[in-house]
Amino acid sequence: MSCTAFTTVGRWRLLHRLAIAIASAAACYQALLGADDIVRSEPADGQPADNAAQMPAMVIVGNNRVLAHNRVVIQGQVRQGLQLQPLVAAAAPTVDLGGLFDRMVFTPEIRGPQPSKALGLGVLRQRGEARIALFDTIVGLSPAQTRRLQLALASDFAEFATGYDTVRAKYSGIDMQVRPGGFDRDRIVALQADAARCRSQCQQLFGPTSLLGAVEHEFLDPAQTARLDTWVADQRATRWREMVERVLLKEDARKFWRSPDLAAEAVAVVAAAVPPLAAFDAACDPVVAARIANFEQVLVHLGLGQIDEHRLRQFVDPGQWARLRSEIDQAMEPGVGQVERELIARRVLEGPGS
Repeated sequence: MSCTAFTTVGRWRLLHRLAIAIASAAACYQALLGADDIVRSEPADGQPADNAAQMPAMVIVGNNRVLAHNRVVIQGQVRQGLQLQPLVAAAAPTVDLGGLFDRMVFTPEIRGPQPSKALGLGVLRQRGEARIALFDTIVGLSPAQTRRLQLALASDFAEFATGYDTVRAKYSGIDMQVRPGGFDRDRIVALQADAARCRSQCQQLFGPTSLLGAVEHEFLDPAQTARLDTWVADQRATRWREMVERVLLKEDARKFWRSPDLAAEAVAVVAAAVPPLAAFDAACDPVVAARIANFEQVLVHLGLGQIDEHRLRQFVDPGQWARLRSEIDQAMEPGVGQVERELIARRVLEGPGS
C-alpha cells in the first residue's frame, strides 16, 4: 500500500472515531440538559449504508448536524455550498399507560409474549382450571364437587377481573411522551402503586384467602382427605430434599463439611424437618414453583438454623464455621417468625390451617 493510500485510510479512521466521540459527548450533553431532541448518527450523504462503519458519521443533535468532513454547521440548518437544508426534529416517542399497566401487573405471570390484559387474564383463568384438574387427579372429584369448585373459581375470577378493570380505567387510552419533562411524574407513581396492588392480588388469586381456596377442603370425604394429605406430604418431602441437596452439596458449599459422609449426614438431618412448602400451589402454578426455587437458599439456611448448634458443629470444618453461622444468621436476621410470615404471604409456605 502506498504512503498516500495509507494516509487516506488513516484519515478516514481518525474522522470516524472523532464523529463517534462527538456523538457520545452530544448524548451526555443532552442528558444533562434534559433536551427534547433525538441524538443519533447516520452515514454521510452519498455513502452506502453497509459502509457506514468505515465512513465519516453524521451526528445529529437536536436541530444541529455535525459532519466530520466537508460540512459547516449552523443553528437549525446545514450549509453545503450555497444551499440551506432545514432540518426537522424527530417526534418524542409515547407510551400507552393502559398497556404499561398490563405489563407491570402480568409480567411475572407470563413468560414469552408481551403481556396484555386479555393474555394476562386468560393465563390466570387457565391456572385456576389447572388447580381444579389437579385436585380431581389426586382425590377423584364427583361431578357435584367439580361443579362447586368451578363456581368458586368463576366467582374469584370475576371479582378480580372487575377490580382490575376499575383500576385500569384510570390509565386506559392515555398516551404519555417518554422524554425528560414530558411525563406526569405523579401519574407514573400512582400507576406503579396500583400495579403493585394488582400484582399482589394476582399472587393471592385462588389461594387460601380466595373462595376457591376456602371450599377446596370443605366437602372432601375422609378417604379423599387422606389421599390429598399423602400426596402433599410426598411432594413436600421430595421437593425439600432436592432443595437441601442443591444448597448444601453445591460446589462452593462442600468446603463447609468435614467429609463427604458428614455432608450427607447433614443433608439427612436438615431434610428430615420438612417445612410446609406450598407443594399443591407449585404443582399447578409455575410462578409459585419459580418463587419457591428463588427462596430455596433462605429456606435451607432457616432449616440449618433449627438444628442444635452443638450438633451442627460436628458436621462442619471448624475453620468454616464462622462463615456458615453468618449465612444462617443473615437468613434469620429479621426474625424467624417475620421471615415465615413473609414466605407465607408470597405463597412459598402454607400458613396454619391451609
